[in-house]
Amino acid sequence: MMTFHPEELHDDILLVRETLPPSVLDLDDKFARAHEPVEVDLQVRREADTFFAAGRVSTVVQVQCGRCAEWIPYSVTVPRFHVEYKAPHPEIIDLTPAVREDILLKLPHIATCRIEDPDSSCAILGVGLQPDSTTPSPSLDTDVWQSLDQLKIND
Repeated sequence: MMTFHPEELHDDILLVRETLPPSVLDLDDKFARAHEPVEVDLQVRREADTFFAAGRVSTVVQVQCGRCAEWIPYSVTVPRFHVEYKAPHPEIIDLTPAVREDILLKLPHIATCRIEDPDSSCAILGVGLQPDSTTPSPSLDTDVWQSLDQLKIND
């Protein structure tokens, strides 16, 4: 846990550089697993009765690909982590919940293997992921509203 005592921080800047265990993410999800440590590099400062923590947070989470169902590494970086704590303050301020929240908010809803071009393949399986050629792609001149124009609504 990353904690500090507010009464001990006056005009100084507190540097928080820690490596947290993956368990701080409390990631209990069937599509994501936390196995890598969380790297934290923050500065905590005080302005009047408000404390500001800002910096960078990063980790790598294993996520399940929505295409091939294989587990793939997903790098999560919060380059501009920022949280503030206004008075009244508890005896000890814990930064861990805010770090956890920002990392979890960066996770994708559905992760996929990264495919940069149509000739590429799944990074894990090596299988090509081309669109089905038997399914016609809609052209730009197709009237996409035609079906709605045919809709009859009874008042």
